[in-house]
Amino acid sequence: MNSKVIKIKKLSDIKINRGQEPLIFDFTTMQFKFSSAKQELLEKMDELIISGRDFIILNLPLCFVLGYRRYCKFETNQAINRLEECRGCVYGNFCRGVSRQYIKKFGSKEIVPPGQGESLTDLERCLLKILNLKNNISSQRVLAMSKKINLCSTCDDGAIILTVGERMIRRGLVQKNLKKGQYYWSLVKK
Repeated sequence: MNSKVIKIKKLSDIKINRGQEPLIFDFTTMQFKFSSAKQELLEKMDELIISGRDFIILNLPLCFVLGYRRYCKFETNQAINRLEECRGCVYGNFCRGVSRQYIKKFGSKEIVPPGQGESLTDLERCLLKILNLKNNISSQRVLAMSKKINLCSTCDDGAIILTVGERMIRRGLVQKNLKKGQYYWSLVKK
């Protein structure tokens, strides 16, 4: 089956049609500031996921689309660079960085590596989404619910929940309580 490559220069270039071929959204030449379009873009990607439509996000840094890593790919022949801001990024072995054209036009202020600042990894976003749906639940229930949420694909045992949960406790986002030999997770009320 052939893929349809859509060069994304402005957000209106993203059109979700009813075809069967996988869509490839190429962000190498985007002409809009990501922060101005982030919510709409993420909603469109969620719509594709829910509809079961295959798609690829091409040449867009992972810190812009946390939680969508498995849809991201990078071409090796593009003018994309890792920046100083990219140091320490948990996706350093996968993400190639930001296009030079984007940095020249908009700067690097929006580049915040996952796990630093306010950015969240896909696993962290998944846990928050689950706890927003059902708060104060066991690790076992978190795992069961994660299978129904398309944000992360690596939740397959309690050790991952514990690792992600501990990181989020340090950030003040969740808390855990030990009840009857199981950890129960809940959102921190602010």
